Amino acid sequence: MISKRLKSWLQYFQNFVEKPWYEIVLAFLAAIDAIVVIVPTDGLLISSALLAPRKWWRLWLWTAIGSTIGGIGFAFLVQAQGWEFLNQFFPSLEKSQGWLLAADLFSSYGLWLLFAFAMAPVVQQPMLALAALAHHSLAKIGIILLCGRLLKYFIMTVVARFAPEKIRKLWGVKDELDDVSS
Repeated sequence: MISKRLKSWLQYFQNFVEKPWYEIVLAFLAAIDAIVVIVPTDGLLISSALLAPRKWWRLWLWTAIGSTIGGIGFAFLVQAQGWEFLNQFFPSLEKSQGWLLAADLFSSYGLWLLFAFAMAPVVQQPMLALAALAHHSLAKIGIILLCGRLLKYFIMTVVARFAPEKIRKLWGVKDELDDVSS
């Protein structure tokens, strides 16, 4: 749950969606979210694409890049500090059922699971942590993360950009059909 203060700031921030620097700040927020999970990146991207439909591709690209950079940063911290870093934020993680299941799945599917998590609307940090703890290279993690994030955010942004037009057309057809049937 995001705090009222953060929610208020994000709503204020979206007043500047037409500014040329907006995408860079959005990328920065996506990077922070990839490390500490406090920014609702998906919702921010979708609402930004609705507010500025002509900028949809820049919003998509910058968000994917920012999220990837943040994910690489998170993986770097896990590789550099190991369990000490994870225990600071998740003290009982190592013994939790969810972690044990994730570790088991990761041992079976490896980096394919990281790709699946990167393109899904779920928290990616557990798979990033497992990939980092398995000593996969940051370059490999970054490439897989970028591919998944590009796909995820492309779908979200395209739907946000083009769905309102399609819905209006469908409603227009419905109105015409109602006129014909009366």
